[in-house]
Amino acid sequence: MRGAGWSGTLPIPSGQKTPTPAEELARAALELRQGRGHQGLVEVLRGSEVFVETEHDEHGSPVVTTMADGPDGVRCLPVFSSQRWLAEYLLRRGHTGPAHYGTLSGAELLDEMLPQLPPGTCVLLDPTAEHTVVLPPLPGVVPAEIAVSLERAEGDDDG
Repeated sequence: MRGAGWSGTLPIPSGQKTPTPAEELARAALELRQGRGHQGLVEVLRGSEVFVETEHDEHGSPVVTTMADGPDGVRCLPVFSSQRWLAEYLLRRGHTGPAHYGTLSGAELLDEMLPQLPPGTCVLLDPTAEHTVVLPPLPGVVPAEIAVSLERAEGDDDG
């Protein structure tokens, strides 16, 4: 019998699925929580789509709202790796009715949105998740013009 006249390869599934961008972001956040440094998370965040809760100002334009985190007045912007985590956050806050949100890349978040917010605003990733992390506005995370220097902050305590 002659050959069929074609050949090819058949990929055999390895049993492992490719993680979604939200799963990659959560994995990188867990690694940060385990002390493996922030740079991996920043790289994944910059390439990911994220979600932010929005409200509308008096002109009907969408705006984001930061929240104070603790008595020292540190401001945080809640940011979500998926609609699921945004919905969980809203439900835990007792939100009812339709929710308004915006999507942007992590690069847009760090390079364009954060500079428009109050100085020192941190990113609070997935506030209700086990992989929740706070990314302070440090060099290498945000643009240099809004980055907070650790040396300067520690020197302020010397009073």
